[in-house]
Amino acid sequence: MNEAISLENISKSYGNNLILNNLNLTISYGKVLCISGSNGSGKSTLIRILAGLIKADSGDLLVDGNLINKSNSSFRRRIGVLLDSNMIYENMTVFENLKLASSLYSINDTQNTIKSTSKILGIS
Repeated sequence: MNEAISLENISKSYGNNLILNNLNLTISYGKVLCISGSNGSGKSTLIRILAGLIKADSGDLLVDGNLINKSNSSFRRRIGVLLDSNMIYENMTVFENLKLASSLYSINDTQNTIKSTSKILGIS
């Protein structure tokens, strides 16, 4: 299996505005994907669907060949997403923000996970 993520006939609307219309996309392991387009073309909506932050109106999202639905959202523990909006609490340190985010995703051994990841990213 070379498909890390697969979108099949994904559609999403906001009110009467159809943003994604039967989108099909396959992302293989080890590949980098660049999503570009004009404002309002659906880039952020697509990323939010991929990250499990919002649900598509129709279609299937598969991660590692597993169909993702409301009862199967544990895949979010294995992915990360950085959106254009500020998603940190300014009154908290970086470590405190990461610790909070880790608790939301039930990440075990939070302190060591944050320290090792920070070292890998060169931000420790």
